[in-house]
Amino acid sequence: MKKGLELGTILLKLKDENFSGSCSLVCESQAIDMVFQDGRVMLASCDTFCGDAAMDIISQKQDCIVDASLSDLTPAQLRLTLEFNNGCRVRRQRPSAGKTPAPAPDGWTPVPNQETQKVTSQSPPVKNTGKMPAISSSPVPAPVVIPRHQGERERGPAGSPALDGDEYTIVDRDLDALDAMDLDTMSEKIRMNCKTMIEKLHLEHLIDDSGK
Repeated sequence: MKKGLELGTILLKLKDENFSGSCSLVCESQAIDMVFQDGRVMLASCDTFCGDAAMDIISQKQDCIVDASLSDLTPAQLRLTLEFNNGCRVRRQRPSAGKTPAPAPDGWTPVPNQETQKVTSQSPPVKNTGKMPAISSSPVPAPVVIPRHQGERERGPAGSPALDGDEYTIVDRDLDALDAMDLDTMSEKIRMNCKTMIEKLHLEHLIDDSGK
């Protein structure tokens, strides 16, 4: 409990003490509630105003004499309080009252995160080497060229399966010989042979006048 102190003095003391907890007070009939974490105001409400809007009002009442009620919060309690009151979160941090330069025109001066600046300054810049990663590709097999005669031999006659070895050679030779024959001459020879055979068997009466 802090009694009879200026509001600005209370805020400065809580900052110097790295206070973590809640602070409730009444200033000129206005109820003010704040939540601190390590001396920084994280949540703020003033009547119906919350967050940065509430801090704008509080910053105008630095000379107001108030009695403040303080309550410590454990890290777990503080985490839950911040989580369930996100609408009252203070986004802009303000310098301490009374002993610091005047705030910026908007009323608040952002405080840079020193840990973030330290990490950024220590991290070396990433160098762009401009090298492209090696692209690996699988070898493409060369196409196999099949000789024309070999392909025809494997296919064989239309509508028949392919034959191998001597069996195919015999069939292929017979087909080639058949293609080379004169069908008319072969038919005439067959008729003559049949006629000669009939005459030898004394069956001439079966032969018609045309000799067929």
